[in-house]
Amino acid sequence: MKGMCKTIGIIWTVIGIIGSIAVAYFNGRTVEISEYYGYISVSRNWFSTIIWFIFSLFCVMTINVLFFTIDEILDKVDDIRKSIMSRDNNIFLEKMTDKSPKGYWKCTICGRSNPNYTGTCACGKAKE
Repeated sequence: MKGMCKTIGIIWTVIGIIGSIAVAYFNGRTVEISEYYGYISVSRNWFSTIIWFIFSLFCVMTINVLFFTIDEILDKVDDIRKSIMSRDNNIFLEKMTDKSPKGYWKCTICGRSNPNYTGTCACGKAKE
């Protein structure tokens, strides 16, 4: 999904620029119809054409920013997930390896090192 948002954003930009040109072309014309003489006059209103083009591009870029923002958020969430997973794996591996000093036993529940003469850990787990 992460890479797909960036791809959709790029495609949206290309299609949006073409669409903005089309919107400006068709909406920037002034059509005058003379009922008395029976003719149609079409003229270009350049101010209207430019306004339509800028407005269309603004709409396209707003949606484009949304796609790229979603892509960045998904990227950060993935990095956080990987970080948490590697941290949890490191904690698990540390609990699995016995780093207790000589003459001590390690509690399997809390990981606390206890002297050999202690039969029960502070958490309540009995020595095995």
